[in-house]
Amino acid sequence: MRRDEARGWVVGIAAPPVDGRANDELVRFLGREVLGVGRDGVRVRAGASGRDKLLDVDLAPDELESRLRAYADPT
Repeated sequence: MRRDEARGWVVGIAAPPVDGRANDELVRFLGREVLGVGRDGVRVRAGASGRDKLLDVDLAPDELESRLRAYADPT
């Protein structure tokens, strides 16, 4: 996972983009492992069938950015 100034946060997911599996894995990974809000705390708002996604996350913007940065750079 990394921050791209042009695209935003870039997350690589190993699940295949078949029957929504990649979206499910993205939501699980971000919700549980990265952000600590659970699966219900992350939703795909737009881009469900494409590579680029817009997500809704149940965190304030500054807290979201802080947790993403902490996971991406745990130093």
